[in-house]
Amino acid sequence: LMDFLRNSSIPVGSINIGPVHKRDVIKASSMADKSPELALVLAFDVKVMPEAAKVAKDMKVTIFTADIIYHLFDKFTAHM
Repeated sequence: LMDFLRNSSIPVGSINIGPVHKRDVIKASSMADKSPELALVLAFDVKVMPEAAKVAKDMKVTIFTADIIYHLFDKFTAHM
């Protein structure tokens, strides 16, 4: 996954394994002031916990989810 992101020129602030939690969203929200379009979480083949989804909405963090890496890439590039 990391190789794919690097080769695709997608900036990465952090990588985790497992469901998206509130702390992941809070970490991503730190980009909101610098580059709001980069205040996002790319969730590849994982669940987004309900609390994380709520916090993302409140903090204006976008969460993209997909079970196929190329679909996630397409969502990201369309967003940018």
